[in-house]
Amino acid sequence: MLNENFAIKLARDFWGGLRCMHWAPPVVAGFLFVLSLAFLEYGFRAGTYSRIPLGYLLKDSKDLFMYTNHTLPTLKQNPPKTLQIYSVGGSSMAYAFKEEEFRSLLHAHLRQEVSFHNFASGMQPLHESVAIIDQLPSYSGLVLLGVNPRIMSRELSEDRERWRLHHLLLYSPTRNQLLEEDGIEESFLFPHIIWRLKHQLWVHRGQYLRGHLPCYEYEPSWFDREPHTAEKKAWKIKKYAQRNRNYYAARIQSNLHALRALVNLCRRKSLGLVLVELPLNQVAREAMGAEFMATYSNDMRAVARALDVAYWDYSKLSIRQGDFYDANHVMKPARLQIERATAEALSQCQSRPLYRLPGVSSGELFPPRVDCYLGDLG
Repeated sequence: MLNENFAIKLARDFWGGLRCMHWAPPVVAGFLFVLSLAFLEYGFRAGTYSRIPLGYLLKDSKDLFMYTNHTLPTLKQNPPKTLQIYSVGGSSMAYAFKEEEFRSLLHAHLRQEVSFHNFASGMQPLHESVAIIDQLPSYSGLVLLGVNPRIMSRELSEDRERWRLHHLLLYSPTRNQLLEEDGIEESFLFPHIIWRLKHQLWVHRGQYLRGHLPCYEYEPSWFDREPHTAEKKAWKIKKYAQRNRNYYAARIQSNLHALRALVNLCRRKSLGLVLVELPLNQVAREAMGAEFMATYSNDMRAVARALDVAYWDYSKLSIRQGDFYDANHVMKPARLQIERATAEALSQCQSRPLYRLPGVSSGELFPPRVDCYLGDLG
């Protein structure tokens, strides 16, 4: 009986093995097919994209986030010995300064070695700017913070999905506290990593791991891909203006709270700070209305006085309407004007003097903030 049961069990096991073998070939074939597709895709991307110059995709705001994530730890681990100028803010700030171009102007006007890092990126809210400043080396230089009606009328809840994708992979206690105060406590680490793996590391994997990821110049890639008629361009500008005007009153206080936290953070780190009000297209200014623009300008100047920080209003520069891509993104002629005005303004600040780096002499310390106001720009 025992032998009979054993024989039956053996037969069943043998039949089960045959059934497994029956299903094994398609399963293995499917696995190999998927694996081959993965290698083919890898080979395609490595072979095709490797012929594209490194930094080509850095024209996109998503890659500017990657540049920021890569550069900030390097600055923190190896504090610079020379004066650093940092730019933070939205895409209008990224368009307004070109790294090599502005660095040359700074060197000529300040007559000393200066480094410039453009950490501005598309749709960057004040909370992300806080996270960037949290990583900057103390006593290292000056922060140029771009502000405009759009930034001051944003609400963090409307950025939730963008936070899930582009959230800066930086540890920032100050930023985290601001998020908790706004009721956002969820972790964005996992979706951020998955998004990076899916969209970025195919191209930048080698250079990123080797610590070589230069920031190429920010170019208006989507404006070239999506040419608009004059009517559609005007419609989009007016829609932008209407959104800012409608949301400003309800959201200004929460954004001012984040701005105060940013100012206090700069002071704790002994970093200079200038609020840079970049110009708007005349169509956008008219669409928002003289009353709204006057209210906004008065609010920002009052806040700058209360916080005791410099506020440079570049709307006074003579920038032609044709030098804008849309409501607030400037073309090269306007960018050159902004860069020259900023370099000249910083040279005037320097005469106070404001840029004594640690170690220059035993009795000198880098000043905690920029406190100069500049005629038409102040």
